[in-house]
Amino acid sequence: MSKSRTSGEQLPQPPVWGKLETVVEENNNLVAFIDRDFRISFFNGVFPPLDTRDVTGKPVFDFLEEKFHSPARQTLQTVFKTGQTARFEIPLTWNDTEIWYAIRLGPVRRNRTIDQLVVVAEDISRRKHEEVSLRTSEELYRLLADSATDLITRQNDSGVITYASPASLTILGYPHEELEGLRLSNLIYPEDYQKFKSSYSRLARKGGNETITFRIFHKSGHTIWMETSLRSVNPPSGELYETVAVSRDITERMMVEEALREHRKRLEELVTERTRKLENINRILEEEIKERIITELELKESRETLRRLSAHQESTREEERTRIAREIHDELGQLLSVLRMEIKRLEKTFESEDELRRGKTVSMTQLVDQTIQQVKRISRELRPSILDNLGFISALRWQVKEFQKRAGIQCQLRVKVPEDIPLTPHCASALFRICQEGLTNVLRHAEATRVTITIAESRSKLSLTIRDNGKGMVPENLESHGSFGLLGIRERVHFMKGTVSIDGVPRRGTKIDVKIPLIQGETIHDQSSDR
Repeated sequence: MSKSRTSGEQLPQPPVWGKLETVVEENNNLVAFIDRDFRISFFNGVFPPLDTRDVTGKPVFDFLEEKFHSPARQTLQTVFKTGQTARFEIPLTWNDTEIWYAIRLGPVRRNRTIDQLVVVAEDISRRKHEEVSLRTSEELYRLLADSATDLITRQNDSGVITYASPASLTILGYPHEELEGLRLSNLIYPEDYQKFKSSYSRLARKGGNETITFRIFHKSGHTIWMETSLRSVNPPSGELYETVAVSRDITERMMVEEALREHRKRLEELVTERTRKLENINRILEEEIKERIITELELKESRETLRRLSAHQESTREEERTRIAREIHDELGQLLSVLRMEIKRLEKTFESEDELRRGKTVSMTQLVDQTIQQVKRISRELRPSILDNLGFISALRWQVKEFQKRAGIQCQLRVKVPEDIPLTPHCASALFRICQEGLTNVLRHAEATRVTITIAESRSKLSLTIRDNGKGMVPENLESHGSFGLLGIRERVHFMKGTVSIDGVPRRGTKIDVKIPLIQGETIHDQSSDR
């Protein structure tokens, strides 16, 4: 083999060299032979920085760092002595570049005597780098999971928990060491087990993601509601071997939703009862005094119910706000309007001299008028109708005007986009609520005298900037777990796949900068409902 020879010298060849020559020449791995003096007698040239003439005939130690000389010598001597193959990994540094090789070192016998060793070196640098990256990624994953407030678990293909984040103690009452080794399915409330099993089976069958809501037992014995996102982690073969679950305690949210359902049911019952009373107005008039007291009590109860309902609505999604506002305005408002017309008609039936009864009907009319105004106010606070009727920009102008009138703080709106910019209902509602939260923070915390709101479009993104000249938020407050207003802004932006930055400078004010991606002139549609 020409590239394994020095000038004018025929190198010794191992047995059956003719059969090996083609294999060695075409091998993509580095192949070399080492004689008993530890000199390289053959090198196939698979190391671009070196030519065979630079290598052949030189001691192998010339190409190793000094710290590897002693173990390398010992390994070579052992193979020469025992004839057993050796395997190991070693880094070689060339021009400040480290290259890792997996070495296979075996004997070459001539007449039953080992006179040379064959070295096959495979470049495993890429694998080594991937191992380092994998370890770094695993450490980062552990760091993020250990600091997360949600419970993060990993299950193997048998459903056994192999990792649980420290949040397990806060959410389930179990230290993470106790959860590891258990099956998550063993903690699930019996009535919800089948639903969980079905989701897990779909995940194993199709892969991807599954989100499921179910009840689970706390260590103390009571049940809590969990919302869990499951994701399969599959090897190249496609077989499910691990599942990652991110779980959140939603017990409070489920209780609020149940309370809202009860309030809605009670409201419907009140409307039904009121309709029945209108259909039987003649009988009601026969017991006028009694019915007047009942009506006053029912109207008072209705107002209290609406107040409680309004307080709960702020923690529900924007679609629920819209639906309830529409039902209150259309259904209850219409019934009260009919009731007012009936009372007016009744007032005309009384003789002019019957002042007592006329006075009572006038009082009832005033009471109904007050109730109608209360219904309109509640509907407007749940969701401003201007947002649906005139669009986002008009609603923003109304909001700025109301804020300036209520807070006494100078508020300027700069609009650098078309008035009729097309926004999906979800995005328009979310941006409106973000602006509302930002102005509320200014009013409560900033001690500012001026606020500027800017709406602009640049590089396929819609930006909303809220800047004040107040005392400025310090970083500790920006990251505080009690900053629910800022947390709400971040969540809404996240749902729209946007970004938000909140910067505060002491005595110079705070700036909230929101950027939402646009697709063909419209903000992207997000399936999540606004919170």
